[in-house]
This record gives sequence, structure tokens and C-alpha cells, in this order.
Amino acid sequence: MITVIGGGVGGYTAAIRAAQLGAEVTLVEKEDIGGTCLHWGCVPAKVFLKGSKLFSQLKRGEPYGVSAKPSPFDMRKLVEKKDETKQSLTIGLKNVLRSHGIQMVHGEGVMTDPYTVTADDQSIPSEKIIIATGSVPDIPHVFQELAISHKEVFELEYVPRSVLIVHGGVFSVELAWFFLELGSQVTLLTDTLLEKEFADIEGRVSSYLKSHGAKTLQGKITSIKKSGTEREVEIGPAEVAAEEVIWMKRKPVLDGVLESLKGEYIAVNQHMQTEIPHIYAVGDVTGSFMAGDAIAQGTVAAEHALGKPAVYKNRLVPKVMYAPEAAVVGLTEKEAEAKGYQVGKGTFPFGASGRAQTMGAVQGRISILSDKKYGEILGAYIVGKGATELIHLVSFAMLLEATIDELSSIVCAHPTLTEMVKDAGLDIHGNSFNLPRK
Repeated sequence: MITVIGGGVGGYTAAIRAAQLGAEVTLVEKEDIGGTCLHWGCVPAKVFLKGSKLFSQLKRGEPYGVSAKPSPFDMRKLVEKKDETKQSLTIGLKNVLRSHGIQMVHGEGVMTDPYTVTADDQSIPSEKIIIATGSVPDIPHVFQELAISHKEVFELEYVPRSVLIVHGGVFSVELAWFFLELGSQVTLLTDTLLEKEFADIEGRVSSYLKSHGAKTLQGKITSIKKSGTEREVEIGPAEVAAEEVIWMKRKPVLDGVLESLKGEYIAVNQHMQTEIPHIYAVGDVTGSFMAGDAIAQGTVAAEHALGKPAVYKNRLVPKVMYAPEAAVVGLTEKEAEAKGYQVGKGTFPFGASGRAQTMGAVQGRISILSDKKYGEILGAYIVGKGATELIHLVSFAMLLEATIDELSSIVCAHPTLTEMVKDAGLDIHGNSFNLPRK
């Protein structure tokens, strides 16, 4: 018997994988199946970004023979579309869980001892427990009346003229891009724009944001006051006025978890085991706030709990951002050098791609890192159209332990964006077909 506490992307993945391996599985969720990603995070954000992209594209169609003047953006319609998408995916997910014979219990899961979870007045005996309780917005109490979280953003019925986004990260940048495309004035307050995995491309992303009118600030908020329709925010000696203050920081949900496991996050090993070997933890509660990580971790936890030698390899999990589109996998250049590799780097600009030119997507770059001695692929980073899909070519090659020469030998249709991955690999030896010889 395996009990999974939390029905978000990490939890339901673990539940499904455990059921596939023959386990009797109970999935406990206090809200709705799908968690933050489906209801207040990944999925709503992508629906919103689709809306803002279509809106902004109307203003850029003239070179392609399309002249259109967009009407005022209808946030209410966009919220309706978001809700339709959520409902469709939730129904589908519940059907998948039922098809695997997973028992779903609605209620807050509480670990009363290392082998028992209670929820909805039920006591659930558990040979193995997987904690996937996720995270919640972390707005300081003193600012809660005047700031909103990302959850409230997806219920807005109007486009704010100005927003202040507090705290960095992929999700924050995506929301910043959404509001920029709709014409809002955007200020980001953060010491670090993106997660450490994006170190090689943070500067380029920052430049994109600034070129679209975003401002970035560092410092600490000392007060927020309401003035008419705006909030006046004091940041040290500076002051920023914004119609909405969006607080993006999150904290893990540790309610109901055994006291001995609690910390800032739940500590786990490479198998996703906690200090109590039959209890696992995945996703946000481990300090990893990306859905792809949670899926990989949930799979590893379920497989290891059922006797398989599964290991979580963070290096092979792509990290992506949907707007401005970017993706990374593997080691950064500094990390690779620190590990003693002789790093070779191949780079290909989107502007040299025939397909990117026809799509009007000439801003961007692909870089691939490899070990000069053995040709091992160490990592890659991409900024530009299709980055969130193209990165998987590299991550799959890394999974198969392919060399850079093997990755560069793929045969591509022409013209395609995929050719840029091939060319970036070839560029390590100065052999790109679409760049001047080095």
C-alpha cells in the first residue's frame, strides 16, 4: 500500500507510476486534482501567454500583409478560456487516475505516525508514503491586503496599467512578459532574475525584458500604501507606483508532515527518500519549484519505493521558460569548468536559420557544451522561438550518453528549427553548414 499526499503534478505522477507497477495506491488531495501547475500555475500561465501573444502579433503583421487594429484586450474572455482548459484537463486527469484503480480521497492528509495517514475521517495504513504537498504563496502578513499572488492574477478582469512583480524566477518573468505584451508598465523587484540553472542566459533574458520596456529594481519593500487605484510602494529610498503588486514568492506546505522531517524544505537523497527510508518527498516541498522536476522526482520515488534502482538525475531534466522563450539542460559553463572539463562550445544564431527567418523569429541563439577530450555533451542553453521543444533533442542525447558528434549527425528536414541544434553541435569543430568557417 502506497499513500501519496498531494495531487499535484509530482503527486499524481507518482501515484500513476506506482499503480502501473502493481501497487495499491491512495492519492490524498485537499483541493482539486492537478495542484498548482494545472489550476494556478503552468497551465493558466500558458493560456494567458497565448492570449497576449495573439494580441501583440496583430500589431506586428504588416510586413506579412496583415493589417489589423486590435480591439481592447478582453481579460474576462481570457479567464473563461483558462477555466475551460483547466476543466478539460482536470476531467481527463481524473479519468486516467480512475483507469489505474487509484483511490482518491478528498481531504487534508496528516501523517499521524510513520505508517499512517489520516484524511477525510479515514485512517490509511501505508507501507510507503510519498509527500507531494506542494507550495503556497508566501506574502508577508503586513502586505497581504494590498498585494496579490499569481492565483489572483489568473482571476483579474482588467489589464492593469502598471504592475510591480516581487521576487524573481521563471514564473515571474513569464507574467512580466504577459503584461508587457498587453501594454502594461512592468517593474520587477528581485535580486536574481532567474534560477541558478539559467545563469548562462540570464543576461540575454534581462536584455529582452528591458528592450520591451520592463524595469528591474533591487531592494526590500518597506511599505505599501493605497492611493486611489494605485499602490505606492517604498523600496528603500525609491518609490514605485503600481495598480497591482504581485508577490511571487512561495513556501512549501509542511502541514501534516512528521515534525522530524520539517525544515525549510524536506531533505531527500537521490532516490527521493527522506531520513525515514520508506517516506519519500517530491516537488516543491524539496525546494524544486519546476513541474518537470516534480514529474521526474515522482517517477523516481514510485519506482524506488517498489524496488527499482531509480535515481533522480537533475542534470538531465530540462528547465524551460515560455516567454521570452528559453530553455537549459545540464551544466552551465562555470559548473562544467569547475568540474575540470575542457569545455568546447558550439553556438548558432537564429538569424542564420532559414526557418527562423521565415517565421520572423531571428532573435535567439543556441549554445551546446561538450567535453573536448571525449565528446561528452555537458549541457545546452537556448533562447528563442521553439526553445522549450528543441532542448529535448539535447536532453535525450545526454540520456543516451551520445557524443556531440553523434548528436550533430542527425538528419533534419529543411528548413526546420531542428537544424540549428545540429549546426550548434557542428560549430564546436567549426563545421557548421550555415556559418562562415572559423
